[in-house]
Amino acid sequence: MLWKREPALILGAVQALLALALSFGLELSSQQIGSILAATAALLALVTRRQTLTPYQIERDASLPPLPGSVPGPTPQGD
Repeated sequence: MLWKREPALILGAVQALLALALSFGLELSSQQIGSILAATAALLALVTRRQTLTPYQIERDASLPPLPGSVPGPTPQGD
C-alpha cells in the first residue's frame, strides 16, 4: 500500500493538489489552507513514526544472531 510506504510522496501530492485547486479558483482562507496542510503533515508523520525503530527494538535486534552473509557491526570498546 502506497500510504504506508511513501508518506512523503502522499504529503507532496496533497500539497500539489491543493495548490492546483487554488489556482483553478477554489476559495479557501489562509487558515483553512494551513489547517489542511498541518493535518495532513501530522497524520503522515504518525504513519512515518510507526515505520521507524524504537531504541528498545534496536537493542533487541542487536542481541539476535547476525544473518548469514551479513557484515558484523563495530564492537563496543571496554573501559
